[in-house]
Amino acid sequence: MPEYAFKIKELHKRYGPIIRISPGELHIDDCDFYDELYTGPSVRKSDRYAWTAKAFAPLALFASSPIRALVYVVQYKLSFTKGTVEDDLHRIRRAAVSNHFSRLAVTRLEKYVQPYLTEIIVQLKKYKGKQQPLLIGDAFGALTNDIIHDYCLARYLNQLENKGFQASWRKPLRGMA
Repeated sequence: MPEYAFKIKELHKRYGPIIRISPGELHIDDCDFYDELYTGPSVRKSDRYAWTAKAFAPLALFASSPIRALVYVVQYKLSFTKGTVEDDLHRIRRAAVSNHFSRLAVTRLEKYVQPYLTEIIVQLKKYKGKQQPLLIGDAFGALTNDIIHDYCLARYLNQLENKGFQASWRKPLRGMA
């Protein structure tokens, strides 16, 4: 689909720096417009589209940390389909978890993450020079799962060392998507 980029460029030449590419999407080829488009709450409130909000659950309501929230979501079969559309409510929910994503909080997690990053590098180097495909999504999925299981459940899944980074549950899950 590389011709799509050329078509967009052609449309910009014909119609200008801002074009509508679908009923709900604009394409902007003007870096000066960035600050106007992506404003902070002090300039104007910006509600989210309902269809994009469906991807995020209000995790702040469930747990004291985002990692614990994921455990609750799985354990109590909570839905990930209820996101936050309204700007004011989004700010309240974001404030409840923002400390867990601060530079200090993320730095404290480094001791959990670093050994897994070292391991994924070791595993990826094994593919160097081989004539076999590597599904990088599976590699990062294994990385993510090993980190989360170690941090949340104090359990090491060892998915990074599985051949092709495959987990037994991943294939059936893909079939449901």
